Amino acid sequence: MVDPSDGKNFYCLIYNNDDIPVGEVSFHRFDAEEKKADFNIKIQSKYRSKEYAKEAISLEKGKKALQSFGFNIVSRSDSEILFKMTKERFIELQGVHGC
Repeated sequence: MVDPSDGKNFYCLIYNNDDIPVGEVSFHRFDAEEKKADFNIKIQSKYRSKEYAKEAISLEKGKKALQSFGFNIVSRSDSEILFKMTKERFIELQGVHGC
């Protein structure tokens, strides 16, 4: 985490089992009004193809977590997936879940 934060970006380092930093997971350009951000995973070139990114996503449980919170998939490709939740959908889900 970068401290002090600008409130728009969040970084977490990825370490392997030998405590060597191999990359990062980050959220960028958080838009408080639209409640959206870009999700990014970077792995150092010498550590690629060792499934660190796959494990980082699994540990984040990003896709499943977003879907379980009611986000909808907008688009999908081999390298990325875009989720979206509108303010209206959020309010609708609050009523359904009794929040």
